[in-house]
Amino acid sequence: GDFEKGLAYIYGSFSLVSQSDPGSADINVGDAGASELVRQYMVLNEMSVGSLKCVWGDTYVADLQNNSWTTAPNDALIAVYTRCMMIVTRSNEFLLQSDKKIDMEGIKELRAEARFLRSLGYYILLDLFGNPPFALPENIGGALPTQIGREGLFNWIESELKAIISGEDGEALPNKGSVAYPRADKGAAQAVLARMYLNAEVYTGTAQWGEAAEYATKVIGSGFVLSDNYKELFMADNGENPETRKEIIFPLRQDGIRTKSYGGSFFLVAATRIA
Repeated sequence: GDFEKGLAYIYGSFSLVSQSDPGSADINVGDAGASELVRQYMVLNEMSVGSLKCVWGDTYVADLQNNSWTTAPNDALIAVYTRCMMIVTRSNEFLLQSDKKIDMEGIKELRAEARFLRSLGYYILLDLFGNPPFALPENIGGALPTQIGREGLFNWIESELKAIISGEDGEALPNKGSVAYPRADKGAAQAVLARMYLNAEVYTGTAQWGEAAEYATKVIGSGFVLSDNYKELFMADNGENPETRKEIIFPLRQDGIRTKSYGGSFFLVAATRIA
């Protein structure tokens, strides 16, 4: 129904640049392809430390690699920050509207997914920017959000992910295999917690290695196993391959028909090869 479409809109925020075509962005950057979240999240994480190469000649990549900052906006920074805040806002709007239909069949499961997507957006902001505005549904049309600090945001994300894993407030993510691919399940939330705990000392000042191991073990225990054919993970039909589906925890689907952009897996393959 309409709520499922609204949830799909939030999922699309991770891999699409607009609702129309891959050549037009819904945020203000110089090039639409440079506004896709997966692409620029990869750039900020990997290209800024020389782990990848990009042969497309994008000047903002060179600025990141050389730490040569100017007053000119950097497309990667703008795209990641803006799109993550858009994910938070769209999730908050979904939660605000769905709360009015809380007795509708299946709505609590959809709300758990929206809470996961919001938490993932906040995790990226926590990791890369530290202390973003902290917005909740009540800020839609209300007071401007405040900031709660990096440690405060870490604690909130941790609490939120644990809540939708356990379903303590009636809104629980599904178990692996009980929701249509590529939607999030408990394993996705556990994986985000494991990643967040790995850098807990950076975020909060206190290391949490035991918790990182605990939640990595939970991911494995929820049914995810390594694929027997590593190369098949990177093929176009990996979402239809039962062998690769065993390993994929949280996919962002791009089928080249309905979901197209100059980011995502297209960027990861094409931008590192000289034609």
